[in-house]
Amino acid sequence: MPLITALLLFGFVNNAVTASQDTKLPKGYLLSKFTSHDLVLVGTTHHHPSIHSMLSDIIPSLPSVGVTHVCLEIETGQVGDHLRISPIIDCPSYRRMIKLVQDTTGLQAVPVDLPAVKYGEGISRNEYIAQQIAAIFRENKDAKVLVILGNQHVLKTLPWQDHIPNPYQSVAAYFPRLEPSKKLFSAVTCVDPPDRCDFSRRLSGPLALDVTEQYSDWKLGTTEIMAIKPTPVTALTDGVIIP
Repeated sequence: MPLITALLLFGFVNNAVTASQDTKLPKGYLLSKFTSHDLVLVGTTHHHPSIHSMLSDIIPSLPSVGVTHVCLEIETGQVGDHLRISPIIDCPSYRRMIKLVQDTTGLQAVPVDLPAVKYGEGISRNEYIAQQIAAIFRENKDAKVLVILGNQHVLKTLPWQDHIPNPYQSVAAYFPRLEPSKKLFSAVTCVDPPDRCDFSRRLSGPLALDVTEQYSDWKLGTTEIMAIKPTPVTALTDGVIIP
């Protein structure tokens, strides 16, 4: 076997072995996080049925690991089946996912997003969302909460470039200031083009993994289109899920 071919084959196999040792299926991965965390944030890319399908597979099992509330990127103050949902998010698979939460015994579906009428009142959407989640824990000391938001909301930090006016932080950054005793885990989902995301390029799903130092120089697709400073992926998220 030619040397170059042998080296390429060895590199491919070695990478595959490493991935298989580090990764889990998304369902077991997310459910297991509730054994050591009170709050799990899952970031999504809007209008992606594969993400909604993955979460819908997990939702009926949430009560078995103690989850009591599922927070959604929908304006607060709404109850019942006729929810107003932003067209940026709304699609049939998202509606089906919400209905599954509402129909699962032991779960409460909680809209936590900033109402449009409050825009411009001096609070960012992310800070408002963090306040709504914190209120759940204040009212239910034993709560366990799954939060489903767009990827950009759940990053652990948002190191905006200097020219960005009125920089705000992520939900994952605001929440610990409100409820420092609660343990938080944040994971993003990757459905990004391989040329923009190393996780999509090097790994194939469905899988989930903790972002450890071995991935510190990998590109995260969701941040490639954001005006943030270069930041190691380990500082941005605790986990990555490929549905």
